[in-house]
Amino acid sequence: MVLTQRSVVQFFLDMVRIAFISSLAVALMLAQAVLAEVVPTGTYRIVKGAQHVSDVRGRSGQPVALTPPYTAIKEAQKWDIINSTNDTVIIQNKKSKLYLSVSEPFINTRAVDSIIKVESQAHEWELEYSANQDAYFIQYAGAVGIGRFVVYESEVKAFPTQLSLQERFAYEDSQVWKLHRPQCSVCSYLTPKALAACVRVSRQWRELFTPYLWSDIRIDDDQKSLFRKAYMQRAFRRHRELIRAFATTSETVLDLFYYLFENVNASFKARKKPIVRLKPEHKELPETQLRKLDLCWSGPTFRNRREEEDFDSREQWSCDGDWGDDVWDQSALLLIWKSPHLVDLTLNLASFSHGEITFGKQVPALKRLEISGFRDAIMFSSSFTGFFDTLPSQLEELTLDCDVFFSDDERNSKGNGNGAAADDASHMLKALRILSLKSSMLDIPLPIFTRLLKRCPMLRELRLTGEMRFVKARQIPGVLYDCCPELNRLVVRGVKHTINDQGLATLLSGTQTARWKSVEIEAPLFGPQAAASLLVHAPTLEHLTIRHGGLPADDVHTLLATAPNLRTLSLLSDRTPENQAYCLKPPPPSWICACSLEVLRINTRPEKWKDSARNNLLQQLGSMAKLRVLQFRNGSKAQQGFCDFSLESGALDRLQDLKELEEFHLESFRHKIGPQEQSWMTTHWPRLKNLHLWN
Repeated sequence: MVLTQRSVVQFFLDMVRIAFISSLAVALMLAQAVLAEVVPTGTYRIVKGAQHVSDVRGRSGQPVALTPPYTAIKEAQKWDIINSTNDTVIIQNKKSKLYLSVSEPFINTRAVDSIIKVESQAHEWELEYSANQDAYFIQYAGAVGIGRFVVYESEVKAFPTQLSLQERFAYEDSQVWKLHRPQCSVCSYLTPKALAACVRVSRQWRELFTPYLWSDIRIDDDQKSLFRKAYMQRAFRRHRELIRAFATTSETVLDLFYYLFENVNASFKARKKPIVRLKPEHKELPETQLRKLDLCWSGPTFRNRREEEDFDSREQWSCDGDWGDDVWDQSALLLIWKSPHLVDLTLNLASFSHGEITFGKQVPALKRLEISGFRDAIMFSSSFTGFFDTLPSQLEELTLDCDVFFSDDERNSKGNGNGAAADDASHMLKALRILSLKSSMLDIPLPIFTRLLKRCPMLRELRLTGEMRFVKARQIPGVLYDCCPELNRLVVRGVKHTINDQGLATLLSGTQTARWKSVEIEAPLFGPQAAASLLVHAPTLEHLTIRHGGLPADDVHTLLATAPNLRTLSLLSDRTPENQAYCLKPPPPSWICACSLEVLRINTRPEKWKDSARNNLLQQLGSMAKLRVLQFRNGSKAQQGFCDFSLESGALDRLQDLKELEEFHLESFRHKIGPQEQSWMTTHWPRLKNLHLWN
């Protein structure tokens, strides 16, 4: 066989090709084996706050070796969150490659804080949501670096306070929440300014945060000029279905009706005063999605007489005889009428000329009602007790703020006639849990007060604000015992002279059984007799607040030693310490409430305590693991107080276990808290938000 030059060359080329293919196959097999061994597809566990690759572990708990790059966040979407606990998150890799960022804490609510800090880089943010895990994945790449965070709803309580958090009204009714977006509990902790910043992040964020930005609208007199601008009204009209809460203190509420109920057209730009004129066809207007409505405005204001005359001469309208003749009345009543989903309503009837609201028919879902501004006894066509027949049966909280509650016929009623019997069998408010009566002078005859409470058999909290002239204190316990067997919370405020220490003691005897769970008393005549009645309820007492009175120091010690469920104790008084009122004096007793107490505000004796007594007190305070608020008020500015709270004194070291402490107040103390002490507090009290030091 003759080998030509060409065949030899071809032979060598074939051999090289075969060798190359074989080596490549071997290399690929080795690479796959390495990848399968080093980073196999499966489930891994990342320890919270992981800083090194050794913190990543497999199912067996053994460390998993990782290869760079660790921060290739562009591949982060290839991971799924499948489970989470308080300190770990389990993730699953869909491919054979593993990309993680272990240089940043993976679970961290500070990511939301960063939203505000990198507002200039807002367009580079993205957000994903996992409905199964109730978690939000926040991914960003900007000036602050590269990272990916997860915000769990369980961690919202630890949200940073530097965002000026405020409570927002939450709405959970899925039937009327037309946007099918997941409920983000983080949003309820953001201010409107922060929500506006989030809306500008991206299209996804705009769709997510816009409903929360528009859910609660408040317009006062200072904002009405801004509200009348064309661009604001267009935005208001565009997002009207997102509004769940509305509050106003000016006549701009009338503008609201126009843009909620009618179509926007170009003619509104020429309006100098776009105030609606109600017409019969408004009966066909669509319903609002409001859940909360606050119309405690002060009434319309006019720049001159012509505006006032123009307001009075506007077209009048009445609907089936249920509405008044005044446009202002009609506007408010129309909004109430067109908001059948209302659960929270606040009205100031001083702004109504006349007219009656049938709450049970017009707002059947109402759960909280606050009415103020009663101007006369015939504000309602029926009697005061008859007014309760108009309330929805599912009402849970009722607040009445007025000087006159009843008509002359009711005042002269003896409460023992047929009318009283019929009233007792009338409409019952079995869902009512909180009843608040406010007035500068509470003046209700005992029969009416009794019939009122009989309508509320499940009442749990009674709030009385104002001088109580309506009934003698000795008569109240029997009424409460007969009418409100579930009552366990009492609030008495604004009582200065009409009820003395003995009267308060009788009032606190209340239900004739030791069932008070919460008591708040604001009365300067609170004294030893009232304190003795209060101590009877120590076994069930959870919250106690007393202002402007005098509780003997021995009784304070007894309370702390006999109230195992006490969570809040606020006994601050402006009285001088000579009578030992509201004071902790040495030696302090053994506190049985150490495991439950969360808020402690109390006076202390002004003189310097002995080291043993001081250390005993601080030791007991240091054992209160749940304590969130601690406030001491020294009895005299002229003296140092029982402790200077310096590091040298060792006082702070005895309080180092207060890991839940959020507020620390010292008033009238000659303290020695400087930079070193503040640094110590930052280290040992991680949740501390407020430090108030008054000399």
